[in-house]
Amino acid sequence: MTALLRIALLFALPQEYTALKRLTAPWKLTRREPFKSFVRHAPPKELVLIESGMGRDLMPEALEWLLGWTRPDLVIAAGFAGSLARDLAVGDVCLGERLIGYDLQPHSELRPAITLKVSERLAHFCDERRIRKVQMVTVKQPEAKLRLARDFEKIPSIMDMESYFAGQWCYQNHIPFLSFRAISDGLSDEIDFDLETISDSRGRVKIPLVVVTLLKNPQLVRSYYRSWKRSAKAAKNLGKALAGLLNLSASELHTVIEENRSFA
Repeated sequence: MTALLRIALLFALPQEYTALKRLTAPWKLTRREPFKSFVRHAPPKELVLIESGMGRDLMPEALEWLLGWTRPDLVIAAGFAGSLARDLAVGDVCLGERLIGYDLQPHSELRPAITLKVSERLAHFCDERRIRKVQMVTVKQPEAKLRLARDFEKIPSIMDMESYFAGQWCYQNHIPFLSFRAISDGLSDEIDFDLETISDSRGRVKIPLVVVTLLKNPQLVRSYYRSWKRSAKAAKNLGKALAGLLNLSASELHTVIEENRSFA
């Protein structure tokens, strides 16, 4: 009997995984708390999708919770990111080849970079689908991208809020890890609203909070709309890329996992 292949996918927000769920249906809702999770049984593959909420602490917490009831053969962190390079545009899908935890606060602790092994098979998959291999810079909260880009201009880079810490957790627990991100805002698309004002304590965006924020600051309607349009494009392309990976045969996925089992 072929062993079951368990793959865990972690997203911060539902907007990031809606397209993937539609392309790979059906999924079954299994839990709502402490993290919303879905399962898709497609023997010999079992896919677990978890909504962790935004922030560097929540994705590792979700992984600890997951490990309490199953051990995945592969963890994929996925979602949106901001571009730190002019040639990385909205909608581009990227694979993290190097992960950095970056903090602009003075006297902050320097964290060692994590380099991920990208096998020839995975590189070929990415080339076929025009997925860029990049450096992912994980920050505590969205920073001014033009300022951050100057620090990383030598390597094509993107900015997110979870990948480094999810990768660090997997490294410490000896679990293969990949991170795919779609660019939802380009280098010149700065987010001019505070994410904390529209999300709860667990980093989940709440529509009532969005409505209240817009009532208080109606000038943000245009910013929200533009952000929504960019995010819709990013989600669509990310969903297609991940569906392509997950639809590989179990033997092909086993090969990808085995060849990428170790961190470089």
